[in-house]
Amino acid sequence: MNKAFPDATVDNFVELIPSLNLPDENDRHVLACAIRGKADLIATFNLRDFLKKAIEKFDIEAQSPDHLLVQLIDLNTEVACRAFHSMVNRLKNPTKTKSQVINTLKNCGLSHCAASLETQCSSTFR
Repeated sequence: MNKAFPDATVDNFVELIPSLNLPDENDRHVLACAIRGKADLIATFNLRDFLKKAIEKFDIEAQSPDHLLVQLIDLNTEVACRAFHSMVNRLKNPTKTKSQVINTLKNCGLSHCAASLETQCSSTFR
């Protein structure tokens, strides 16, 4: 992982943890990494523990993965549809249809993303 994504590793964040206040103390390391890594965004299904008032002072926003993916699809629909089709075509064991992958996305809490892909990529959707 480090070789493929060398910038994904965040160091020297532990000392920030005690000073951070979140509803769930067990999430403070995530915010500390985001601060130290100079992130603009935390993508999480756990939005209730990353309240705006707790993270905005660090110029960080929290979004659901579903919302983030819809924004990315809207940003460049053509590229998103190509990526989706490529992902489906790479599934070999077992193979899955585009509709099956859409259902998997829905089951994973990505219902808006699934709907966006289904609508935006409809010309090549089977």
